[in-house]
Amino acid sequence: MNFLNLKFAPLILIGFFLFSFFLLRHEAKVFNFIKKYWFYNRTKINKIASIFYLLSILAFLISLMDLRGASEKVKAKIPDQKTIIVIDSSSSMLAEDVRPSRFKKSILMARHFIKKAHGHQVAVVLFSDIQKRIVPFTDDVDLLDSRLEGLANLDITRGGSSISQAIQESMQYFKVEAGLTGDLSGNLLVFTDSGENQEKFDLNIPDEISLAIVGVGTEKGGAIPLRNSNGKFFGYKTYKGEKVISKLDKSFLEKLEGKIKNYKYWVVYSFNMPTEEILGFFRTIYKTKLSTRSIDIRPVYTQYIVIFAIILLAISVILSRGKTFAMTLLLLVFSYSSFPEEVKKPILDGQGLKWKSKLQEGKLKRDKRLKLAEKYLKNKDYKNARILYDENMTEESLENPITLFNYATALILDKDLQKGLELYKKLSWAVAGKEEKKYQEFDKAIRNNVLLALKKDDQKKDQKKDQKKDQKKDQKKDQKKDQKKDQKKDQKKDQ
Repeated sequence: MNFLNLKFAPLILIGFFLFSFFLLRHEAKVFNFIKKYWFYNRTKINKIASIFYLLSILAFLISLMDLRGASEKVKAKIPDQKTIIVIDSSSSMLAEDVRPSRFKKSILMARHFIKKAHGHQVAVVLFSDIQKRIVPFTDDVDLLDSRLEGLANLDITRGGSSISQAIQESMQYFKVEAGLTGDLSGNLLVFTDSGENQEKFDLNIPDEISLAIVGVGTEKGGAIPLRNSNGKFFGYKTYKGEKVISKLDKSFLEKLEGKIKNYKYWVVYSFNMPTEEILGFFRTIYKTKLSTRSIDIRPVYTQYIVIFAIILLAISVILSRGKTFAMTLLLLVFSYSSFPEEVKKPILDGQGLKWKSKLQEGKLKRDKRLKLAEKYLKNKDYKNARILYDENMTEESLENPITLFNYATALILDKDLQKGLELYKKLSWAVAGKEEKKYQEFDKAIRNNVLLALKKDDQKKDQKKDQKKDQKKDQKKDQKKDQKKDQKKDQKKDQ
């Protein structure tokens, strides 16, 4: 056992003695001043506290020399697994049927995969009209994470995509890495909305490569928003005057199951993230090659010196400021009982939690997702309720008045008044003229909700007007004060 940086010992000792000299001289001056004017002598406990403080500083300085134990041989297993993450950057990935958007959701999942994929050499590729490798194979998690984070604000408003061609071209990176060995084994992880905008391209994937495709989007689809460089929304993408609706092509993902031996796909929405399932798929199919070798290591013991230094410093602080700590503890004990209990946020019931876990796994059916949205609405979680309704409302759902009523309520409570009122109008027309009691009560509930929503909107507008009036009054007062001050200054100058 010895220090790796023993050569720094003279500098550490000189620095410690200089620090001790100036500290003790400063303390002597302070306590002489106190004794001279307030007639207080320095206590023995305070002197002991200073000794403990200096010893803690010495221990911290000694820890910088890096104390190590004797050399030991350890067998280490080094995995040889390579994974390419391929992300679709075509304009259809801007659609927001999956929050925050398909492209940003893909980047979020890729970052999550990288942090979980221990022992993987990972490369990152973007594709649309052309393909570009952003990061070559590396196991530097921080580098991969920072590069992916930087892609979140990438301008992808233009460009189509050919998934098949992108997958085929990505396999060339395995060939380059294989070199003379010819080992093409590896993993391909593709994030896309499975939209083939260009000519179809035949896939020819060897059995050594495992392919996992994550379909990002909904079968209902969504419009493609357009924003300027500042992120300001200025409309949706159109074709021949009509709004373009991009939908997830699930049939494309299903067709590949019979063509590729080692293949599996997942469909993700706003909430689920099947990272563990993807890693499990790669782990079971891809046979990792392990090379065993002996590595010489020297165990680190510096942490024990640091722990000892912290203990000395804590003793020094307690001895020098014990009375202060005692008063603080008493105040905390007596004031703890006076704090009101925090209001607990409403949570889902047992059934709701089960549905939520299934939703995160991507196994919850659409009718259950709508019921889960209803539970979120009852628990006043308007944001999640609206997201679920946005993703799962279809033409069949719009015919159900109760579901449509809940959807409109969630929109209004999530501050989308205009869209919510439009749905309420549709509902009122649907139930108008029906004499049954349940429809009459339903019509009353719609009218009451509309009136409440309009009142709240008016109240907000009145509050904004009052705030503007108050601001104007304050500005006028300040101007008058400034004018009076200027007048007084001018009078003094004239005198």
